[in-house]
Amino acid sequence: MRILALLFLLTGLLACGGESAASKTGNYLNETMTEAEAALGYSASSFGCLTEEGPSLCTFLDETLIRKYLGDDYEEMPYKATERGMLSTCSYQREDQDRMVTVKAGTMSMEVPATLTISLNGVREMKGDALSRFKNEYRTLTEKETERVQTEMKAALAEKVKRGEITEEQAEMAGSFGGAIGKARYAPVDGLGDHAVWGNALPDREPESSGSLYVLSGNTTFAVNVDLTTTKEEARAAAIEIARSVMGKCD
Repeated sequence: MRILALLFLLTGLLACGGESAASKTGNYLNETMTEAEAALGYSASSFGCLTEEGPSLCTFLDETLIRKYLGDDYEEMPYKATERGMLSTCSYQREDQDRMVTVKAGTMSMEVPATLTISLNGVREMKGDALSRFKNEYRTLTEKETERVQTEMKAALAEKVKRGEITEEQAEMAGSFGGAIGKARYAPVDGLGDHAVWGNALPDREPESSGSLYVLSGNTTFAVNVDLTTTKEEARAAAIEIARSVMGKCD
């Protein structure tokens, strides 16, 4: 499940110890996420046009649609634009200086300019029964399932401590993210790829106007993330239109 990929990522980062140079952060993320992808049965091999190395993911986002939803003064913010993987992202943003939104950080909150965002990421190939894997990953967990995954996460961290891969302090830090397990909320979206869902991984921490559309087409999955700083319904409609355009680029 995707939360276990997060566990691999967290423990990998924590195990980096004192190396904190910002220039190395991307390498840590990439190496750890590759390990997580392999453990969970994911691959970023050359399958389908989205997973092919070389073309920037921005190639698959229609500039006309970006302008339609963000206006003309948007900024491109690609990360790992040409190397495929779960972290490869093409993102477009535009600050709306005329609109302010409240951002919460712990017990504090502040007013900042609204940032409209459209991004494409999460591109990968699912091995084996892709449809079953996808449906299992992108679903709302029951309370019982949440408790089981949290238990497994604690056991995995304890085993890493036992093997000397991380310290108890690092395990405690990674374990603090366990509260996020089970909070994801997804709903099916009909008529898009082989299966698609719309929702939020952390609805209590994400802007109320934002959401993510996860799509499976063949064995390839991708995500379109949208925040138009208006309503979730408008973000969903935009994400669906953009996802159809992305798939059209592969026809």
